[in-house]
Order: sequence, then structure tokens, then C-alpha cells
Amino acid sequence: MMTLHWYPKYPGDYARDTAHLSMLEHGAYNLLIDYYYSTGQPLPANADANAPALALAKNYRLYRICRAITQEEQKAVDSVIEGFFELQDGFYHHRRIDQELEKRREISDKRSAANAKMRESKSKKANKKPANNQQMHQHLQEQMHSTTTTTTTDSISNDIESHMAAVSSISVLEIDMLFQGIWNEYPSQGKNGARGNGFKGSKQRALKAFTNIIKNERTENHETLVGTIRTAIGQYQKFLDRSGYPCKHASTWLNERGWEDDYSGTTGQPSGQKFASKHERARNILAGDDPSFIEG
Repeated sequence: MMTLHWYPKYPGDYARDTAHLSMLEHGAYNLLIDYYYSTGQPLPANADANAPALALAKNYRLYRICRAITQEEQKAVDSVIEGFFELQDGFYHHRRIDQELEKRREISDKRSAANAKMRESKSKKANKKPANNQQMHQHLQEQMHSTTTTTTTDSISNDIESHMAAVSSISVLEIDMLFQGIWNEYPSQGKNGARGNGFKGSKQRALKAFTNIIKNERTENHETLVGTIRTAIGQYQKFLDRSGYPCKHASTWLNERGWEDDYSGTTGQPSGQKFASKHERARNILAGDDPSFIEG
């Protein structure tokens, strides 16, 4: 069963397919879609044995999902079911949603395979770990300060292979889906309180910047990275609201790794302090220093 915490919604497609719906029917349709995606399963079609005698019992469980209490609300649910869903083996199926869930299953399977390969690589690397801390320190120094470009040790090769496996499992469709959530949440604030998507800058440039980040970032879980970026966007929006500054173009903010900035100040520009990555902390440890952040 594949469940989604979020899903792509295309306003143009939705408006074209639902132009004939009433306000009640729009509400019922969106609640049913949300339930379908959140459970990863088609909608139950069997009637509830405990349904009140006066209710339209054939879809009583769907009425409960949509909080449809009045007969008018229940008729709206029936109309949406008849217009957009197809009954198969006791469940109401939605062709578009089934396709999206199948795409997510394929992506998840590829990512699981890549992560399994990465874990296997790390396990092999751990078995070759130096015998003591002094050897580990020397080993890290040799890797950090080596000037040769011909180093081909097994540990480095394993790192590269694992990273490439993770990157190759990310499809163009998945990158576009992840980017769409970031683009929708990115601030659209201009000078003097003006707002509009034009203040975000070029969407294509922002997508290119985001794609480069996904393909270059060394991480096993890209959704975790995207979650970090989206959280930072929320903090950035609050900072803009406090300070009155116009937002940077989304492509500029991404290229400058704006999600690592500190937006806790009440006025003025971001402090420029960035949280240290594990690689930067390793360099600090070798240098005999381990601060909680580094200067951006």
C-alpha cells in the first residue's frame, strides 16, 4: 500500500474536468481525493450495516468521509462518485489517482534498491575501518589534503558508486513533483508590500537550480532535504513579513543555499550564519575546532 503525505494538483486540469460541479460537489470531490491519496487505496463501495434507515445507505461510508449530513450533501457525494469514479470489485477507482500511486510505487522501489546498495557499501567500508583513532585521524587527513587526482581507493570508489546509484533513481517526474511544492510555497513578495508570482523570478531557472541541488547533494533521502528547504522557506517568509524586504528570485535563493541561512533576526538582512554539514564538521575536527555553526 502506497500512501502519500502530499500529491501534485494541476489547477488547469482540475478546472477543465470539474467546471460543471457545484460548490458542494467540489468539496465532496476534494475530500474523496484527499482520502484516496492518504490511504493509498480506492474508496470503499460497500454499504455500512449500521447506516441509519433513512440514509442513502449505498454510499454511507463515503458520506462519513465527506461529513455529508444533509440529504443535499449526500446527493453531492453520489453525483461525484458517479461522475469521476468507476466501480471495480467492490471499490471505487479513480484512473488518474491510480496512475499517480503506481508512479510513486515505482519511484519508491528504485529508491529502496539504491539505499540497499548504499547500506551494503557502507557495511563494506566499515569493515575496513582503521584499527585505532590515530590511524583514523591520519586516514582522514590524507583524504582531506591529498593533491593527487589519481586516488582510487576502494572506500572512495564505494562512495561514488553509492552516490551515483541514489542519483540515478531520481526521475525527472519526481524532481518536478518535489520542485512544484517548493515553488508553490516560495515567497512572492515585492517592494512596498506588492505580491505576485512575477517576484519569484523565472520558474525554469529555479527548476534548473533545484535539479542541480538534488543531483549534487549527498543524501540518501531527497524528501528529507526537500522538507528542510520547505521549512526554511516558511522561516524566510516570516523574515520578509517582519522586515518588509522583497524576496530574492527563487533561483538565486536556491543557488545561494538560502535554506541554510539564519532568519531568526527581527530586522535587517539574514545573519549569514549557516549550519555546519557533517563534512564541514569533519574538517573542523581535524583542525582542532568544532563550532556549532560556520560563517556563510
